[in-house]
Amino acid sequence: MGCTNSYEVTSGYLWEYMAVFKWNETAGEWNECMYTDGWYSNSSTVYKYQIYAYSEDWGGWCGKGSYGLMNFSEMVYNGKNVFPDGVPGIWSGYHDGLGISQASSSSSPPAPEWVDENGVVDPDQAPDTVKVLGSDGEVATDGDGNPIEVDPMPATPSAETANTDGGVRTLTTDDDGLTTEKVAVDLTRPQGVR
Repeated sequence: MGCTNSYEVTSGYLWEYMAVFKWNETAGEWNECMYTDGWYSNSSTVYKYQIYAYSEDWGGWCGKGSYGLMNFSEMVYNGKNVFPDGVPGIWSGYHDGLGISQASSSSSPPAPEWVDENGVVDPDQAPDTVKVLGSDGEVATDGDGNPIEVDPMPATPSAETANTDGGVRTLTTDDDGLTTEKVAVDLTRPQGVR
């Protein structure tokens, strides 16, 4: 799964953050599974910047079933952080490729309630928290048995916190001289969740 941002800008001016959700058919809701360990930023002047991650195995990050990818992008324009094309985040839809043999159902799960019909994330409609799933696909709980929850919206990126070194990075230039940077990123879970 991956996310792409296509603007030609200098190093450290494009930011991408990715969160992977899994449909919890029992609860009838999307739960967060894994996410990038912060915002990733371009390491050189590029036209296209893409981050992506591989599943640990064909069982998926949080067990077999339907997954969705939420991509968040920001960029520096005229000295200010802005959303490319005014869009704070994009919902990829759902993917049964991770564990398709045990997909949640024959029909597509609905998009999260804070995503419009075009797949655009509305931060004002997002819940304060969503439940987190463990690698077994079950809702993760703390030591007292309470569900572990996280904010589905990432914190605002900054030049000081942008990750321009992490991940496995490749740069390619096309016939028109436009450079693409691709970064294979690691996904993480909240502390205490396996």
